[in-house]
Amino acid sequence: MSPRTSASALALAIVCGCAPPRTGPVQEANVGQHHVRFAVPGHWEHLDHGRAQLFRNGEAQLRLIDLGPVSAEAMVSRLEGARGLWLSGRRRDAFERVRRLDSPSLRDASREQLATFWRPWNDVADAPDAADSAAIGRAFDAMSERRFVNGTCWDVYELWNLVSHGGRVRVAFTVDEGDLLALTTDRGLDGQLAPAFTSLLASLEVLPPTTRTSALQAP
Repeated sequence: MSPRTSASALALAIVCGCAPPRTGPVQEANVGQHHVRFAVPGHWEHLDHGRAQLFRNGEAQLRLIDLGPVSAEAMVSRLEGARGLWLSGRRRDAFERVRRLDSPSLRDASREQLATFWRPWNDVADAPDAADSAAIGRAFDAMSERRFVNGTCWDVYELWNLVSHGGRVRVAFTVDEGDLLALTTDRGLDGQLAPAFTSLLASLEVLPPTTRTSALQAP
């Protein structure tokens, strides 16, 4: 359900730490670029899907997901990581890293904006092995010049259908090192989802960058 078309949003809270005691098993996971620690709600199972962490209880499901870079600095950091792979001789890994580049800024961009962003890269991306090194370097430079508009505090919202007042969805966002991390209710009855959402959010710890080196180095 899109909050732009059929939902109304209510800011519920800003969560900045001070979590209550955990009651479930404590686990750690790499969620895309983020490394987090959390307590799985009682009677729920945790499924590690890399960029998306799923929490299920029967048909009910919560999702913790890395939505990608939301600042210019974070986008440039991703591109510099790909450039580093290229300079180390891992050309195909570098091209794959750029191919998988994603962010809210790109998802919400117009067709013209997307064409402008990808234009420097398209000429070299069609034939990675044959592309001239100087051309690849210029493409990285051109893409890194783009600027994207956009705490460890969480902004928490509740969304619902304006007509039926049903379809309730809970969403929490935080920006960590320039990347957007979100916890959402995917499916299920709100009476079952709400306590688990609150419990999981209260237990979430986004760990400092020094603990996530291995995740950031993965191609």
